[in-house]
Amino acid sequence: MTLRVEVPGEKIVNVDTCKCTKSFSSEIKKREGKLSRRIKQIIKNTWSFRSKVTVEPYVVCYILPSVLAGLAVQNLCLEKSCLVNLSYDERTCTNIMQGRTSNLTEQEQNVQKMVASMTAWSFPLQTALPGILALFVGAWSDRTGNRKTFMVLPILGKLISIIGIILSTMFFRQVGVNETAVIEGLPPALAGGRVAMTMAVYSYITDITSESERTFRLGIITAILTLSRPIGLALSGIMTKRFGYYGVFTVACFFYLTGFVYILLRLKEKTKKTVETDNKESVSFSVKDLVATVNVAFQPREGFRRLQIILIMFAYMLIVGPVLGK
Repeated sequence: MTLRVEVPGEKIVNVDTCKCTKSFSSEIKKREGKLSRRIKQIIKNTWSFRSKVTVEPYVVCYILPSVLAGLAVQNLCLEKSCLVNLSYDERTCTNIMQGRTSNLTEQEQNVQKMVASMTAWSFPLQTALPGILALFVGAWSDRTGNRKTFMVLPILGKLISIIGIILSTMFFRQVGVNETAVIEGLPPALAGGRVAMTMAVYSYITDITSESERTFRLGIITAILTLSRPIGLALSGIMTKRFGYYGVFTVACFFYLTGFVYILLRLKEKTKKTVETDNKESVSFSVKDLVATVNVAFQPREGFRRLQIILIMFAYMLIVGPVLGK
């Protein structure tokens, strides 16, 4: 490469050899090529990671707002039992809600009895119906290959429930604590609740993953289910105190709506082939589904595997039962 120099006013042209070498130019091209390949690899890895993300955002949008709104709903029921059902004055109820109950022992006990009696029937409502549905849903989902339905229905039930709770808060004096408990518990229970959601999510992940990465993907779901509770509890108290009932319930409603839209648009309808494609009964529930579900746990297996499964179920009841009962 040469450098051409023109001197003004003279016709003499000096040409000097440029010290730039071809090796320097080629080095720049190599670096540009490496940078381009690195950017392409980052984009490729990002797109590959995006394609592997399926039900994880949905699980966050279901579990986190459930825990987030849980504490606010408890406070709402406590306040409604005091102001609406027991008809105490606002000053008394404010002192009870804030823990200043030195001279209000009887009123506090009455409020606690009211909430305890409500919990005695509302909690079984929230758990018994999903438990009964789970006996049919699992086998039906395996038979039809449809996992998406029982991811859509539970979050739709939660969405209806949180909208009802917002309306209950708006019409505070007109809606009592028992009605609020029904609004909170019945729609999710009829839709399958967390039982159906968890079953559908784990089944979906099992269908779409290979054996080599299945444990890792199921571990991520389990981690989300586990970590969402302490995170939601930590945020719930702060948000309830700062933004009130409307702030917490609106955030929860946004999460549910986001999860509902995401699951409709993002996930495929079916992830496996239907077992009985020519049978019209395959799209409806059947007693065979109940039998198939029971057989999973109690069918004969090699060695002591059936006994191990039964002992695991009893251990789960002994561990979780006292916690939920308390």
